[in-house]
Amino acid sequence: MYGSAGITITTNENWESITKTRYVDVDTNHMFIRIDSPVKPTKINLSEIDFDYELIAISDYNKGYISEQDIQWITEKHNNVFIDTKKHLGNWINKAKIIKINNVEYDLTKSTLSKEVDQKIIKTMGKDGCMYKNVVYPVTPVNVMDVSGAGDTFLAALIVKYLQTQDIQQSIISANLCASHVVSRRGVSVI
Repeated sequence: MYGSAGITITTNENWESITKTRYVDVDTNHMFIRIDSPVKPTKINLSEIDFDYELIAISDYNKGYISEQDIQWITEKHNNVFIDTKKHLGNWINKAKIIKINNVEYDLTKSTLSKEVDQKIIKTMGKDGCMYKNVVYPVTPVNVMDVSGAGDTFLAALIVKYLQTQDIQQSIISANLCASHVVSRRGVSVI
């Protein structure tokens, strides 16, 4: 667990031993494959979670660090949980406030979604922006250099703006802008 400036990060114990190796063409910057180091995941210790925060964000790559039951438990204890997950959505996600997934993930799970859950989803669609409650939030076209980190940037910017404004539409517009900025740079970029 790490924290500063009113933020606490709870992650698995062996997070520092994880490496991501990207094989990228130097001329085109096209990433062919990413290989993650083989690390046996350790589950997150739920007793470390502080529920006194205004918002809880879960970034879940579906690597075994946090289970569906863990996420359900967290969302039942806090009413302001934003989630970005690679898991197939089910009833365990019902109490989340906002769920950010990409187009592909949405298409894989949309047939199983309740109307209530579908209304909580922000579906990111790359160059086409994102969709929330059947409203498309477009992005200004940019020269895409590298998509690495775009989803994480979107979620972080969404949360920061939401905490400032409590307005999800303004937050989506800000998140789109930040993600567009990141993809216009080579390599993993920071705003």
